[in-house]
Amino acid sequence: KAEVCERYRFMGRLLAKACRDGFIVPLPLSDTLFSLLRGEKPSPGMLPPPGSTGGMVRGYAQVLRRVQAIAQNGTLGPGEKASMQRDLLEGEFARRYMSADYDMALPAYLEAADVCFVDPISGKALKPGGEAERVTTASLGEYVDLVVEAWLGEGVREQIVALGEGFQEVFPLEELAKFSGAELKGM
Repeated sequence: KAEVCERYRFMGRLLAKACRDGFIVPLPLSDTLFSLLRGEKPSPGMLPPPGSTGGMVRGYAQVLRRVQAIAQNGTLGPGEKASMQRDLLEGEFARRYMSADYDMALPAYLEAADVCFVDPISGKALKPGGEAERVTTASLGEYVDLVVEAWLGEGVREQIVALGEGFQEVFPLEELAKFSGAELKGM
């Protein structure tokens, strides 16, 4: 692990020198990497888009965000909220949120995909006993939070810290606060 972190430290120095001197580093780095380097808190919006590796989790997060928006709508009564949330969950999830060419509601999608509390890429349990616990619409928020933490939080924290340390050796990391992750990627 120390060897991996040293590579990230080197990459931080390289990126800082490239920013400072106006050189292009031809690496396919994401906006998310730079957002995390700037100290932004990991969020579902940083997950890969639907259609890419792991993108289904972002699709789940998008549905959850809409369900939560309905719950927080002060102009709707409890019955209206429940009806709208049910319609959203039973709607055409696969086509709308996963860019699929077929219709399937979220509960059926979770069942058909046999989604459990495991990392969809590595297969590692996200919590004790996760491989035996199915994800439902009721537990989907917990699942998304655990994936975000595994992919963008604790799972990469040491590498992001090392990247920042390397960057800091050349260029004050505080200067990054002026730019968004997308702007930093462009630079």
